[in-house]
Amino acid sequence: MASKAKTSLINTFLDLVEREGYKKITVTSLVESCGISRQTFYYHFDDIHEMIEWAFNEETDKICKAGADEGWKDSAQRFVSFLNRYDGFLRSSMKTEDFIIIYNILCGCFKKYIASCLENSASKKNTAKNDYEILVNCIAASMAGLVAREIQKEESNYSELFKSVIATAKLLSQE
Repeated sequence: MASKAKTSLINTFLDLVEREGYKKITVTSLVESCGISRQTFYYHFDDIHEMIEWAFNEETDKICKAGADEGWKDSAQRFVSFLNRYDGFLRSSMKTEDFIIIYNILCGCFKKYIASCLENSASKKNTAKNDYEILVNCIAASMAGLVAREIQKEESNYSELFKSVIATAKLLSQE
């Protein structure tokens, strides 16, 4: 479960990204804006990248759990909401040398999400383990690439992007 400090740090971080841009944010500016000590930040995270990875993984875990409870089609809308929430950050980070780190974090989230969606699919049952892992990795990398392309547009439309995910998932699950 997320601590209040972690949640507060992420919310403050997203506010700062909108106001100042990703590259201008330091641990010092983040903790000052958040009203917590540097010690508290470093108690939870080693650096800002680890904080971002934690936040993305928390969101993805919630989405995967919802998908297990309500079905992957409904969970796709939750992933759209997640991407919309972090859109400003993704756009701002794209212009930095850190984007490859963010891209890899996002790719890991898609990998977890896609694997969760396909957990009980015919594709998983009828595919060799190594081939299945390659399939999941390819879809995850493709989705991260599509997000990278989407954030280069004037306005992101993650709903349209996820329509292709759903179509792909239908094809792979042979529903």
